[in-house]
Formats: sequence, C-alpha cells, structure tokens
Amino acid sequence: MGRMPGRTLAVCLAAAMLTGLSAVSLPSAVGAERRAGYAALGDSVAAGFGLRPGTQTTKQDRLCKRSSKAYPFRVARRLDARLRGFVACSGAKFDEGLYGRQEVGDTELPEQIARVFSRRTPRLMSITIGANDMRWHYFMAKCYLSRCGTRIDNGVFRVLRQDLRYEQWRMRTEVEYRSWLNDTRKPRTVLTGYYDPFGPKRCGATRGITKAEKRWIESKVRGINRELRHSAGEERWLRYAGVNRAFKGHRLCSGKSWVSGPRAKGALHPTRSGQGAYARAVTRVLR
Repeated sequence: MGRMPGRTLAVCLAAAMLTGLSAVSLPSAVGAERRAGYAALGDSVAAGFGLRPGTQTTKQDRLCKRSSKAYPFRVARRLDARLRGFVACSGAKFDEGLYGRQEVGDTELPEQIARVFSRRTPRLMSITIGANDMRWHYFMAKCYLSRCGTRIDNGVFRVLRQDLRYEQWRMRTEVEYRSWLNDTRKPRTVLTGYYDPFGPKRCGATRGITKAEKRWIESKVRGINRELRHSAGEERWLRYAGVNRAFKGHRLCSGKSWVSGPRAKGALHPTRSGQGAYARAVTRVLR
C-alpha cells in the first residue's frame, strides 16, 4: 500500500474507528516522551511453546504457554534492555490476540498491543505472528494425516494470504495510533518470519509426508514470509527478520534439529536452539 496525503490524520481516524476509542481516551496534555524497554508480542513461537515455563509464572503465562526460554528473553539480554511486556500467547492471531481480544479456555485476554502501550510506548518491539491466521496447524495436520497441496488447499491459501495483507495493515495502524496517543515516536519494531520445518532427509518425524508435500509446504512458507517482508517495507519504523535460511541444515531429521518432532509437546515449534536463531535474527535488526 502506498502512502497517502494527510496520512497522519488518516491513520488516527482509521484507528479510532477500528478500536472504538473515544475522545476521552486522548491524553489531556502533551508531555515528554514516555518510552521504555522492550516488548515481545506474537503467537506460540514467540511465547516459547513446548519449552520449560520457568520458575515464576502467572495464570496468563500458563494459559499462553509462555516460557522463560523463549527468544524475547535472549533479545533483552543481548540488547541490555528490560523486557517490560512479554505478552505473546499461543494461538494468537492478528485479530484475536494482537489487536483484538483472545479467548483461551474460559478466559478472555486483553489485546497485546493495547497492553504494551497502556502506560508507555515501548522503545523496542518484536512481533511474531501470522501462522495461525494462515491456518498453519490445519495444513500441517492435513499433510501428516491425509494429503495436502490439493487445488482446494491452494485456493484456501490464496484467500488467507489476501486477508493477511489487511491484517498487517491493521496492525501497523494500531501501533501508529497508540504511539500517537502516548505522544511518542513509533517503537523500533521487528516483524519476524517463519521457517520450513522439513528438510530433505526422511525419518520417523516425517513419516507420511511425500516429497511433493514437502515442496508445497516450503513454497507456502516462502509465501507467508514474502507477505511479512512486504509489510515491514511499508514503514520506516518496521523491519523484517528472516529465519528460514538459518534453519537450513537444522530441520527435522537433521543431526541437530532446531524443530521439535510432531509427537513432542511443542510439536513443530522451535527448540531452545531454534529460539536462539530467532534471538540472533531479531537482535541483528534491532541493533
């Protein structure tokens, strides 16, 4: 999407309509910039699903399956930044988690963006999201249990990919509007990509998946990443961090896999080493 005349006003009006915020939500006075720390938003990859939770956990941490081994903790240490908002949650999507409320069991969680911007604008921010919007778990299960890559699958994927473009625009608008409410600049933000879990080798972890299905999955991962990279290129405050190339040689069936097997608690999610790859990619961009 190109830039439009009167863009700042358009962003504010659009975000106001989308979030339903009223005039009383506006700051009563313009003050000094209120910016602090690093915030990590996103889905189960950013939450560290499948890894040990750590010693100090809240009810939300347990609901979202967050782990202290997730990449945001490493990013914070590497950048010597305080992790003030670790709100990533398993199952999160753009509209049900990032800028919309997410239901986990019988609990409704607040929007991640609203939460990290509630008092101050983060100085740094990372976001890993989009796989759930693309129904990635459904496609993976289909590949394992029956057959994926059919004409219907391709049609569904095309529709979801179009919707992903709107969701990313909405996310960017929300961040810009929340920053404007706090009278601050936008946070320096990284939008991460995803990885292809399957390598060329075969083993028990890839049983039932054909070479054609592997190629199909690989092409769809590239498609999702292209959309995310394009979105990041739309804004100066937003950057893209790819990880797929780093996972090459560390996919399922490799000697040192960075991907948990399909029967593991964190099936097809990054191991601790995989989380390290995400941390390195995000740190490089934020520095």
